[in-house]
Parts: sequence; structure tokens; C-alpha cells
Amino acid sequence: MIILIWLALCLVVAILAAKRDRNPIGWALLALVLSPVVAGIILLVLGEGRTARCMYCAERIKETARICPHCQREHRSPIVDVTPRREA
Repeated sequence: MIILIWLALCLVVAILAAKRDRNPIGWALLALVLSPVVAGIILLVLGEGRTARCMYCAERIKETARICPHCQREHRSPIVDVTPRREA
């Protein structure tokens, strides 16, 4: 029973990682090895990756990208940032 709860929590960490544009498989493995609670806390502290949406195809790309890897269009103006920034 404890193993099923552990695996379910690892799945929750993987889903949270995917929603934050992180590698869900890597985070699930980290949660499996360390602890789902520890991995979840680390994931929440790291926050979202620095991504934006392409103004042409609306796919997520790196904030500093000049050419979208999905539609191959060049971004001459700064990309509109859609990720919330935390004040330090």
C-alpha cells in the first residue's frame, strides 16, 4: 500500500514538472529515488522555466530565442513574456 502511495506521489511530481516546462520523466525518477515530497518542494522552489510563447505559432520557446524551433520564423522584436516573474 505504501508503495502505491509513493508511486502516485511521484506521478503528481511528474505532472507538476510538465506544467512548469520541466522534464517530467527526470522529475519522476528524482522523486522515486529521493522522495516525492523533497522533489516536489525543489520543483516549487525552482519555479517555471524562462519561456515565452512564439507570436506566430504560440508554442513555448526559450525567452532568448530569436528563431522559433517550431515554425522557423525569426523574432525581430522582443518576445512577449507570458511567464510570471517573481520579485527577489
